[in-house]
Order: sequence, then structure tokens, then C-alpha cells
Amino acid sequence: MASLDAVLQSLHGVYQNGQTVKKQTKNLINSIPSLSPKSSSFMSNDGRESKLLQLTGTIPIFFRGTQYNIPVDLYLPEAFPNCPPRCFVRPTSTMLLKNNHKHVDREGLVYMPYLHEWSASRSNLCEVCSNMSSLFGVDPPVYARRPGGEVVQQQQPVQQQQPVQQQQQQQQQQQQQTPQPPQYNTVVTAAAISTATSTTAAQPPQPPSYHKATRNSLFADSNPNPNPNPTQTNSKKPEDTPIATLTRKLQEHLQQYYNESREEISKQLKVQQKLQGGGEEIARQVEHLNLLKAAAAEQILHVGEKMKELEVYSDEAGKDEEVDPDTLITPADNLSRQMLKLSAEVAAIEDCMYYLDRALSNDTIELDDHLKQIRKLARSQFLAKAHIKKIGELQIGATFHLR
Repeated sequence: MASLDAVLQSLHGVYQNGQTVKKQTKNLINSIPSLSPKSSSFMSNDGRESKLLQLTGTIPIFFRGTQYNIPVDLYLPEAFPNCPPRCFVRPTSTMLLKNNHKHVDREGLVYMPYLHEWSASRSNLCEVCSNMSSLFGVDPPVYARRPGGEVVQQQQPVQQQQPVQQQQQQQQQQQQQTPQPPQYNTVVTAAAISTATSTTAAQPPQPPSYHKATRNSLFADSNPNPNPNPTQTNSKKPEDTPIATLTRKLQEHLQQYYNESREEISKQLKVQQKLQGGGEEIARQVEHLNLLKAAAAEQILHVGEKMKELEVYSDEAGKDEEVDPDTLITPADNLSRQMLKLSAEVAAIEDCMYYLDRALSNDTIELDDHLKQIRKLARSQFLAKAHIKKIGELQIGATFHLR
């Protein structure tokens, strides 16, 4: 079997949405492994032949409680997924297509509402095969024939049926022993079997088993006569009645709907938990911001009070005579007086060095004179700073640091 990547590589340039084609095809093959990809020529209605991706194999169906496989071919058009795939039922040499089938024409082309309502954003290949499996499970599109060409019509697969003659003899004996009126869901009478046997060729064809794609067991459609003779009884088991089949299908659909709903509810519950956690976090942040707002309001009030005090002090100070700033700085003791003097000396030396640099840059003094004066001033500045540090350690302690 050719790999999907190899097939798509041989069809390079055919599909505009190659990634979508690859993704949907891979999902379908993972869901139905009996389908295999290959490149094949497809003749359209206008006579144009093109090379397309073909998925060939079988899809499973459930008919009367038993699984069967229907051979199909799916062609993906060049505009896929904007256009729906072309689906065909391909009967084998032991099968024939059922005439006047509701969803399959004489050429095997499949018609169904899902393809008619195809949407590029919502539809996909897995849903196509799921819809075909569901429709064909109600009304299979193919029926089996014997090697000699005779159409076979049976109520159940061959491996589950008794020979007709043996069943007829048993039912004749039951009629002779107990001549009671027939009841619902009892064995078919001898007359009913003989009538069904004589009219087998004229009745509608029945679907083949094509079971597991390995054996040719046969199955048949239900009795086509909508108004059976009240003297005849039905040989179908209670689980094979249309009501039981419909009930089983409804249960399957309800189970699928329940599983999907449960998954969706689980997702929504997780989202709800995240939203609740986010709501709690937002409430905590709002509470924190409210506390900050209250603290800021208190600080604003405090600053306002201090501003008023400064305004009062400024007004009172403006009424007094002007004061020399130098007189405002009064050392508290001899050490403070000495530190003030040394600090002024350090600042004066810093200014002197600055102007020496300016003089050198303007070629006012020579380099040798500049270096000589700088070394002298640096030595004096170092001693002054060391003296300031000693005084600071005596006043403050070992934690004093000179900037």
C-alpha cells in the first residue's frame, strides 16, 4: 500500500489546500484502516480527465445486529474541501447494485443530504463515511448472487439459517399437530415459505454480507410486502424487527450524543473553574488597590497639612529682617569647626584643580607646571580628607564614610 505522503507527493500541485487534504485523509484512514490512498484518473461529466487522490476500500455497516463491509471509492476533487468528495459504491464480482436505491444510482454514485449540504468549514471525510455507514445500515446498496448468477434473498446471513426444506418440513409438522391461528413473531408457515420460494426471483435484491472483506456470506432485506397476509406469520426474531432496529439506532445516537455532551460539560466545567479562580484573583487585586488608595489619601492629607505649616512658617519668616546665610551655620564644638574648615579646604582644592585643567587646555601654562601643581594640591587634598575621616569616626563611629 502506497503511503499517503508518497501519493500526495505524486499529486503535487493538484490541490490548492494540500494541508487540509492531508489532514482529513489521515484522520479518515486512522478512523477506517480498511481505506487506502492512491492516485487515480477520474473522468468528469464534461469529459475532462484529471489525476486525483482516491481512497479505496470498505466501510463498516451494521445490518440487523451484524457488521458487514461495503466496498467504496472516494475521489477528492481539485477544489476540495470547497467541493464535496465524489463517492461510489464498487460491488465485487459476487455482488450487484440494488436497483432504484434511494442513495445510489446505477453507476454506484452516492447521493445523500450530507454531500448536498457540504460546507468547507464544517464538513469532513470522517462524517461522510459515518453518514454512508448509517444510511447503508438501514438500506444496503448491494446484494449478493450465487456463482451461477441466481439472486439470493434471505432473512439472515447464511451461516445462521437452516435449509429451507428442513425448515418447511418442521413447520408442516407443527401445523398438523397444533392447528392454532398464527401469532406474531412465530415461525413462517409452509405456505408462506413456498410462496416466498416461488417469488424469490421477482422480489427486490438483497444486500451481500461482504463480512470483514474475507467471506461472501449473504443477508437479505426485510419483506417488501407492506400488507402481509394475516394467515402468514413472521419468522424474524424480535430483535430483527424494524422497531428493534430503530430502537437500537436511537440508542446508539443517544449514547453518542451523551458522550459528546459529557465531554462538552467537562470542558465547560474546567472553564468555569478557571473563571472562578480569576474572579477571586481579581477580587484580591481590587482589595489591595483599595488599601493603596486609602493609604495614598492619608499621605495626601499629611502632605497638605505640612504644606500649610510651611506656608505659615514662610509668612512669619518673611516679616523678619534678612539673615546672612553664613551666620546660620554655627559649629557645635571644636571638632565640628575643624571639620567645616577642612571641608571648605577640600572644596577649594577641587576648584583649583579644575581651573588648572582649563589653563592647560588653553595653553596658558606648561604641562610640567601643571603636573607639579596638581601633585601638590592632590597631596594637600588627601591629607585634608584623611583628617575629615578621623574627625567623623570620633563623632559618629566606625560607620562614617567620606564621599
